[in-house]
Amino acid sequence: MADQYSARSPVPPAAPIAKTLKLRAEEERLALGLGSALVLHWDAIPDALQDLLIDQAAIVLDDAGLPGAQPALETLIRRAKAMPLASKK
Repeated sequence: MADQYSARSPVPPAAPIAKTLKLRAEEERLALGLGSALVLHWDAIPDALQDLLIDQAAIVLDDAGLPGAQPALETLIRRAKAMPLASKK
């Protein structure tokens, strides 16, 4: 799975898929962390893959009862600010 977008295969799938994830409540924070990591590295992701990810996220959110989320997703990515981790004392 990790090699799907490697140098050997630089072209992502042409379209998002009609699927969503069903997560247990205790997995939602893990998904939030994964999504945050993705946004932190957004500028390193090829434009075509960025578009695919936004389209796929919009499909998932539509299925979750939040239709029309694509503009909000794009705004979230543009406005997101990376912050250093708080140091532990």
